[in-house]
Amino acid sequence: MLKLKILVGCASDKGIKPRNEYFVGVHFPNGSELTLKGAVAAIADEMSSSEARQQASQCCVVSFLADYYSTPDSWSVKHATQKILSATNSWRYSQGQARYQSTKSMVSTLSLIVFKATTAHLFHIGDSRIYRLRAGNLEQLTRDHRIWVSSDKSYLNRAMGIDPRLEVDYQAISLELGDVFLMTTDGVHDFLDEKSIKKLLQSEWKCYTKI
Repeated sequence: MLKLKILVGCASDKGIKPRNEYFVGVHFPNGSELTLKGAVAAIADEMSSSEARQQASQCCVVSFLADYYSTPDSWSVKHATQKILSATNSWRYSQGQARYQSTKSMVSTLSLIVFKATTAHLFHIGDSRIYRLRAGNLEQLTRDHRIWVSSDKSYLNRAMGIDPRLEVDYQAISLELGDVFLMTTDGVHDFLDEKSIKKLLQSEWKCYTKI
């Protein structure tokens, strides 16, 4: 019987900002929890106009990791995740209304993957991204929820906490041995083209396979 095995790497740089305002989290459980719930990787990034920047992104990831593994084992990955994200979104939206009279105050992107058995369950809202490198081919699996009004101005039209009704993209894809998934925020993919990203991924993957 094949057993799910995942190697995880993470890199971060605050760039020109005084501190990072994105948040990433990974949980790889053991035993029956891995079989019943799977492993989770999530990344969230604040909205530049949000007053509670780092808090917004951290809340998204930490609350999901805590709540997901507390859901009934009988729930499917999709059902459990959608229930949690809907509740989180409602709370964040209400907090924004109450504390700042602005829905932007607790807004962030969220992209997450639940690896369970031989399937990767992808959930996405905002403009963070999930890529997959398979057999030398790099593919962006998510779609940016961003509207461009000019060549240098754009805004998020979908994100956590931006609207009382949550609409999250979902897809389930089969896993293959050697698949490499990359999760990035706009601080990476706005400055590196896919050719550069692919080259870096292939280089890092060679390092991992030698371990």
